[in-house]
Amino acid sequence: MVVELLPVKEAEDWLAYHAIRRRVLFELRGLDSYDDKHPDEHDERNIPLLLRKDGIALGTVRLDLSNGQSGVVRLVAIMPECQRQGSGGF
Repeated sequence: MVVELLPVKEAEDWLAYHAIRRRVLFELRGLDSYDDKHPDEHDERNIPLLLRKDGIALGTVRLDLSNGQSGVVRLVAIMPECQRQGSGGF
């Protein structure tokens, strides 16, 4: 088993990143206002990451650096079928 937490850079990774977040953080909560073009996604102080297990994207997180000395872990999303299996705390 190979588990990787990688920066989102490639177009394919961005598609998986947004699909997971849209599903978990919006659709499953009855929200429909997900914006995959939001400027925060490309802010140089923010680091979007994609969690893959054996090559399959199953989660996301974004690290937002606030002042060069501290940051915030934001927008953790794990696909429903993978939740409660330890992936969020890898």
